[in-house]
Amino acid sequence: PNLSERLTAGAGLVYLRASQPFYLAVRLAESLMDEAKRLAKKHDPDRPPSSLVFHRVTAALIDDYAAIVDREKTTRDGEATYVQTMGAYFLDRIDGLPALEDLLALQALLQGEGMARGPTRQLLTLMGLSPTQARMHYRRWRQQMRKNKSSQLERFDKLLKMLAPEFDGIKGDLPFGGQGNLWLSPLGDVVPLMAAKNALPDNGTKAKEDAA
Repeated sequence: PNLSERLTAGAGLVYLRASQPFYLAVRLAESLMDEAKRLAKKHDPDRPPSSLVFHRVTAALIDDYAAIVDREKTTRDGEATYVQTMGAYFLDRIDGLPALEDLLALQALLQGEGMARGPTRQLLTLMGLSPTQARMHYRRWRQQMRKNKSSQLERFDKLLKMLAPEFDGIKGDLPFGGQGNLWLSPLGDVVPLMAAKNALPDNGTKAKEDAA
C-alpha cells in the first residue's frame, strides 16, 4: 500500500463516574482530539507536531469543546475577548507555541509551598463577573507578591511569557497574552490540574526547586 512517510495518530481519554452519560463524554473527547489536531495542523499542515487539549468537566452540561470554551472560559469586555485557555499544549518546544512542559512548571509553581491557590481561582471567577474587578484583584496580588515573594513573581512572569508570548508582566493588567482583541491565558488550565491533583512528572520537582 502507498503509505505516508510519516503517519499520525490521535487518541481521546475519558475519566468519568458510572452515573455520568458516556455518549456525551465520548463526544467531548472526540471534540478535544479534533481541536488538538486542528491547532497542530494550523502550525504545520504537513508535519503537525504532537499536541494535547484537555478539559475537566465541572458543570452539569457536557458539551463539545468549542461550546464549553465559549460558555465557561470566554469573557468579552468591550471589543476585547479573554479566553482562559491556550487551547493546545505541545509536547515539543516550538517557538511561539505553548509547551506542555511549561504548563506543568506553572502548576508546580502555583501549588508550591507558600503559594496560595485562592487568588488564582478568584481571579478566574472575577473575569466572568467583572473584568474591572479582576484587574484590581490581580494588581493587588502582584503588589503583595512583589513585596513578599518577588522571586516567585519573577518566575510566574517568565512562565506566562513562555506560554503566552505577548504577556507583559511589567504592565500587569491581566495574566493574558495576545494580539489585537483576542487574549489567552493558561491559568484556566492550571487551576483544573491542581484541583484534580494532577501528578507532576519527575521534572516537576525540578520546577518546584527552580520556583523556590
